[in-house]
Amino acid sequence: MLRAALILAAGFVLAPLSIPSVSGIVSAQTQAPAGLPAIKHTQLMEALRLRDIIEVVAAEGIAAGPEIEEDMFPGRGGFGWKVELERIYDIPRVMGIMSDDIRANVSEADADVLISFLGSPLGKRIVEGEVAARAAMLDEDVDQAATDLAQKMRREGGRRVEQIAEFIAAYDLVTSNVVGGLNSNYAFYQGLAAGGALPDSMTEDQIVNEVWSQQDTITTETEDWLYAYLLASYAGLSDDEMQTYIAFARTDAAQAFNGVLFDSFGTVFTSISRALGRAVADRMLAQDI
Repeated sequence: MLRAALILAAGFVLAPLSIPSVSGIVSAQTQAPAGLPAIKHTQLMEALRLRDIIEVVAAEGIAAGPEIEEDMFPGRGGFGWKVELERIYDIPRVMGIMSDDIRANVSEADADVLISFLGSPLGKRIVEGEVAARAAMLDEDVDQAATDLAQKMRREGGRRVEQIAEFIAAYDLVTSNVVGGLNSNYAFYQGLAAGGALPDSMTEDQIVNEVWSQQDTITTETEDWLYAYLLASYAGLSDDEMQTYIAFARTDAAQAFNGVLFDSFGTVFTSISRALGRAVADRMLAQDI
């Protein structure tokens, strides 16, 4: 429903989730380590540039506001709707949640591996590429150009397209993002229901069926966006450098850390989607009064 919820983040901020049951959102939590030492936590947060990613994702969500308004309560948004979106996509709150999750759930041994790679010249270039591409694609023209180029490259094939496919497979990015999108859409419907914007006759099973009916569309959009974004992010890497990154993505430390981040983002954006649904419901009902 919202790409900011559909594609929760990029690179390390993408990781596998289990497919949800019809009863709701499922995300297994592993036993947490004792806690990451403060200095390691700070080094890791700086190497990740997580705040930069969160700022871009929040900007994506806020930028989607006019489209939501047009679809759900045309002409009724105004300045108050933008203020509400900024409140929902509260960057300090999101940072606080994710920072705490990283501190609580990342082992010191894994942090050492991650800091070493992300702090290397190659790692810094990778993170810079991910952040820069995500920010650039806030512009609709840039987004469309990246999508068109990715589709052309996929039709023609070649080593870089094969490497991006390897990278996507390493993190199971299509499945994880489709599940994230379905979870977010389910939460959005929950918000609508809580706000009284859904028909009283609409049952929980009907909501679940409606969400699952979007799976094929979300899958196609996810694949298109991933190739566009990842090809743009890593355009500056040589094939050897890209292969090094793929190998790193397959390490236990990278896989475990990616799981922590995606679980954390999933929690955050489920909450955001539910709040969006409730905010939309309030405006829909105000329109009907």
